[in-house]
Amino acid sequence: MLQPRDLKGRRAISYARWSSGAQASGDSLRRQSENAVAFCVEAGMVLDTEIFDNGVSAFKGANLEAGLGKLVDNIKAGIVDTNMVLILENLDRYSRLDPVDALPRFIDLLKTGLTIVTLQDRRVHTEESYRGNLGNLMQSIVHMSLANEESRKKSERTRAEWASRAAKARQGKVKVSKVPFWIDQKTQGLNSRADCPSSDHLAQIGSQISGVSASSWG
Repeated sequence: MLQPRDLKGRRAISYARWSSGAQASGDSLRRQSENAVAFCVEAGMVLDTEIFDNGVSAFKGANLEAGLGKLVDNIKAGIVDTNMVLILENLDRYSRLDPVDALPRFIDLLKTGLTIVTLQDRRVHTEESYRGNLGNLMQSIVHMSLANEESRKKSERTRAEWASRAAKARQGKVKVSKVPFWIDQKTQGLNSRADCPSSDHLAQIGSQISGVSASSWG
């Protein structure tokens, strides 16, 4: 099985992916890019190209249709030299699909002759490294399974949260964080300040605000 030191002199393509804009403006882009550059320097490689998939999820394979997908197509078409080394932070950058779907695609890519490096565990992946090596195969399956499970749970939590918000909106229980002085923050109803000659008018305004709040979450 190849080691990082065996890749000296080869050219590399780094692939970075993140699934939200917040990650792009935060640490994800910088971390993945800098780690790829540092690895190439350490291994004596030349970083030829950097590919980014900004705001693209790998849970349902969207990245396989985006920047990564175009790279894979170019490799299979012979446009990109298969002597290139593809650098990933981890296998979950490549895919968060169920291992039943992710593994065949990953192995098919290796069968083109491409070498893939995952920085987190410093593994060098080639077709040969998987043939007759059950331990190596199982290690990748476990990584893929954990990534898929993490994304699945996150997706379920998000759906449940939005379903709960929608239900509260239908029941008129959605609260807004900033309210006029005549609305009680906790109850979202009229407070003592609304007890004035124009309270009927204020009540009407309060009802309109509550309606807007509910419709905005519908």
